[in-house]
Amino acid sequence: MTADSAGPRVLAVDDLEPIRMLIDRVLSSSGYQVDVAGSLAEARSMNPAGYDVLLVDASLGDELGTDLIRELVSADPAAAGRCLLVSGGGMAETLPGVGCLAKPFGPEALVHAVRALHETDTASRPPPAQAVRDRPAPGTPAGGGPGPTLAGPCAAILAQTRQLRAAERATIADFIHDGPMQELTCALLTLRMAAGPAPAELAAQLGELQHRLDVAGRSLRQLTGGSALRLAPAGDGAGLAGAIRQRCLWLPLAEVSVGTEPAEAADGVPSGLVPLIADVAELALGTLTRHLPASRAGVLVRTGADTAAIELELSPGNGTAAGPADLVAAEEQLTELARALGGTALATRAGPGWRAQLTVPLV
Repeated sequence: MTADSAGPRVLAVDDLEPIRMLIDRVLSSSGYQVDVAGSLAEARSMNPAGYDVLLVDASLGDELGTDLIRELVSADPAAAGRCLLVSGGGMAETLPGVGCLAKPFGPEALVHAVRALHETDTASRPPPAQAVRDRPAPGTPAGGGPGPTLAGPCAAILAQTRQLRAAERATIADFIHDGPMQELTCALLTLRMAAGPAPAELAAQLGELQHRLDVAGRSLRQLTGGSALRLAPAGDGAGLAGAIRQRCLWLPLAEVSVGTEPAEAADGVPSGLVPLIADVAELALGTLTRHLPASRAGVLVRTGADTAAIELELSPGNGTAAGPADLVAAEEQLTELARALGGTALATRAGPGWRAQLTVPLV
């Protein structure tokens, strides 16, 4: 498609009027002809296939911007190269050949991302916009694919718990996208456009404010779509260790180290077992830390043909102490957890800290 002398045509689709207005101002001032739409129905009525660039928010209230992009690509596969998906992180899936722009963004990032779609000189294009990763379907194990599973009458509870967590995280991501992420995007665009020439002292203050907004935006992107919400990829030597450490981020532990015995066994852990072992390790450590104060934990995983053994070693922090009653309570609850999974458990004092082992059957 060839842009006319007045500049390339851009259709921006976003359900929030302030963001539509700001996108219009930023791109218009850079020479683009900009039209805006607040819904998929409005966008469809404007012949979206006739634009040089289609800028679509991933979440449009109850609608998904990806639906519009899929329609265009289905009719014309080349349309993928004219589309730019805008997302706060956790809401969207990536689409083949479609560029992504992560919220919050400033005017420069917006212009660069749009320009990259229609410039013919690819060598002069800026780095691609930050891609938004796919969000796994609720309950989908990291790494996918079938594999061994845990035995026992309550094994399904682990899968159900994972599904509930995924749904809860998706709800949180939706809230963050529709609230703080949108407000940060408006703030960054407004700040950069309103700044203009300014005295050195004021310019420094505005620069610091923009930096703080950028940091807040990166944190929100990580929360909605980064590693903080998902299991680490499985299927490689770091998958099991990464998954366990990630699951235990919320626990009151400064450090969680993970190993396997023998060490090379990590490469042989089936991908289907990674989230299940991570579930059990998290539940076991959560049970122990409620009764036994600790600052560090070590996890050692041994997987055999029929069982998985998870050994836990807790090191207390300075000035912390647990009495015999605490150890008894921890062992009782750990035993209940193991029994529910069809396995066994044991907790003992080990020097200044505590050691426990949870063994569960595999099928």
